[in-house]
Amino acid sequence: MADNFFPTLFELRRELEFVLQFASRSSSRSRAGAGFRRIKRRERRRTPPSLIIVADQDRSRDFYSNVLGGKVIRQRNPAVVRLGNSWIVINSGGGPTDDKPDVIVAPPQSAHVLTSGLNIRVADVWTMYKEWKERGADFMTEPKDGQEIRCYIRDPDGHLIEVGQSTGILDNGGHKVPRH
Repeated sequence: MADNFFPTLFELRRELEFVLQFASRSSSRSRAGAGFRRIKRRERRRTPPSLIIVADQDRSRDFYSNVLGGKVIRQRNPAVVRLGNSWIVINSGGGPTDDKPDVIVAPPQSAHVLTSGLNIRVADVWTMYKEWKERGADFMTEPKDGQEIRCYIRDPDGHLIEVGQSTGILDNGGHKVPRH
């Protein structure tokens, strides 16, 4: 079987069914971008979807598709966007339900308090930084080089998104390897 980034129609259908099944349990542009890694199909299937709760599904769906270059799979209730090798399930908040009677689902109350975050791994963080910044992403800083190269942005509801690039500094059982 060919080992490329783009799935067959059958695989997309199977993955979408998985994502929608996840979304129903968890809550009442076609181009992925030059900086994304090409992931083997079997690895891509293992990537679980990320659920985010937002105040406005349309605004958030547009951010993840237009600014970050994801592909809209479902428009709303919940919105689903495929971004690289991940699925972002975007749903609105709400009160308790039969399956979670003591839980209120709500978007972040403050952009300054981190309760969860989204981690997007890319092959070239500088390429994605420039591309997404041109599309309107508001980065907190330029990419910083440390144990990895990373930078952060927030989506319209204040969810923190780490955009990171592995640098290969760990090898041989976790020992630090110098980079060139």
